[in-house]
Amino acid sequence: MKKIITLLVLVSLFLVAISSALAVTYPVYGKCIGEKVNVRVNPDNTYPSYGRLIHDAPVTVLGELGDSYQVSTAFGKGYVPKMYIELFEGMTYQEFKAYSNEHPSVYRKVRPKKKNSNEKLLEQYYKGDITEKKLLEKWQRDPKTGDTGLVRNDQGILVVERSDWWRKPGKKSK
Repeated sequence: MKKIITLLVLVSLFLVAISSALAVTYPVYGKCIGEKVNVRVNPDNTYPSYGRLIHDAPVTVLGELGDSYQVSTAFGKGYVPKMYIELFEGMTYQEFKAYSNEHPSVYRKVRPKKKNSNEKLLEQYYKGDITEKKLLEKWQRDPKTGDTGLVRNDQGILVVERSDWWRKPGKKSK
């Protein structure tokens, strides 16, 4: 029995050592490998894009959330799907600056759409300016069903279930 316990302890220590060795320390530098990749306030693709990255655009990766990286770009911070970012392993800040200088005009800012009150509330909630309770108190519900259109994702964060739920009654979805 002692041998089994000792073996389990050694295996768990080995796994902890491997996982800490494989952990990524942020920030990390990379580039966009997609064409016209949207940068969003939230990783959920139902949120509007406020900018786009073109191929080879340099990005600073600040962290990750699910299948997305939080990135810093020339027009601000946002989320981009991991599949569109190639990380530069071991690149120094000076090397990244040199790469960035070789690719100077690689961003395109998207003209922001006029936000409705729910979008503003959700943005404030994600920034931490308001609590979840305050969000739900001020949230405008569907007039017919009373539905909020909000659900919890795998990480327990409130997200919009579908992008057109807040349309005014009588307007049809495209």
